[in-house]
Amino acid sequence: MPKNIAQRGSREGSDLRKAIRTKPGPRPAGRRKPISLAADQDHLEVGRRETDLLRVVLENRDEGMIVFDKDPKVATYNKRFIELLGFEDGTIKIGLPWTKVVQATAKLGAYGSGNQKQILDARKHSHRGKFDTDELIFPDGTVLAIKRRKLAGGGFVSTFRDITRRRKRTAELQLALENLRKLTEIQNAILNALPSNIALLDDNAAVIAINKSWRGYANRHRLTAGAREGGNYVLACEYASGPFATVGTKIANGVRAVLSGKRRRFSCEYPFTDAGKERWFLMVSVPVGNGDIHGAIVSHTDITEQKRLQRNVIASEEHLRAIVESTGEAILTLRDDGTIASANTMTTTLFVYANKKIIGKHVTNLLPEFPFFQSISGIPGGTPHSIRAK
Repeated sequence: MPKNIAQRGSREGSDLRKAIRTKPGPRPAGRRKPISLAADQDHLEVGRRETDLLRVVLENRDEGMIVFDKDPKVATYNKRFIELLGFEDGTIKIGLPWTKVVQATAKLGAYGSGNQKQILDARKHSHRGKFDTDELIFPDGTVLAIKRRKLAGGGFVSTFRDITRRRKRTAELQLALENLRKLTEIQNAILNALPSNIALLDDNAAVIAINKSWRGYANRHRLTAGAREGGNYVLACEYASGPFATVGTKIANGVRAVLSGKRRRFSCEYPFTDAGKERWFLMVSVPVGNGDIHGAIVSHTDITEQKRLQRNVIASEEHLRAIVESTGEAILTLRDDGTIASANTMTTTLFVYANKKIIGKHVTNLLPEFPFFQSISGIPGGTPHSIRAK
């Protein structure tokens, strides 16, 4: 703060009033009314009080403020203006031209690189409009927001506010949003690469996002709006009609249980006829969030090929079982410890055992005196052995 800032006196008050008051109109022609010395003193006292009041208002503002008259030269300024810009004592004075103020500010590095002429040329019209905004960015990262307003009697007033913290928070928020955007792109790429139909639901079962596979399936089969973004998945399942009605209700109840926290996982398999061919799907739903549940993930995976393989395995097993049962030999399989894992009907007939009772028995219980059975524990488990009945 300049040493003389508190002693600007009547000159500053006079300059300030000239800067911010509208110039009065011409006095009507005629005889001038005489003014007494007492009246002059009253006017001076009123002027001093106005100046003191204005000074108190200016010095108690959180914003820095500087007022220029119509020339434009400095009419007044407050202490906060000096503090915010970091001027040394005596740099800013009443009557200092606006160009000198710009030059002093440029020396602080607030206008970036460039010579004095370039800086002045870039800002020579900045104070001539009715209203203007600008920013000063200092080398230490401090950011000041500037607002300029033209005064009715000529001149203008500029206010300065420190927005460094707000700008930093804005930058941090923008960085967080950019990181979130990148993360979302990665997640979407992963989801779109998965063959399953995947949807993300909020805590009300509204569909927030779907992957490429789900979207393509929905378009091909003309699924209702409830199965698309913005729709309610649970209601869509609950009010499903036709062959999907029964499983739709089951899925709706399962997803509700996941969203309410009653279940950590729900899954079910269901058939679906597509173009006259039966297809099978595995539906799985898991919650989003470890503690507070704020949504769920739903996936539908085509398991038609797995079902076909399962059926083939079952058919092969049944065929093999029929062969084993029809043979005239006793056939059994053993575990690693020599206990019986399975046996055909001929085995139970030959050794006079009920099938349920023979399973789990050690093979030596069949013919304890037979040397082969005494050494059977050295044979790998699951190896089938046959005994020909005579």
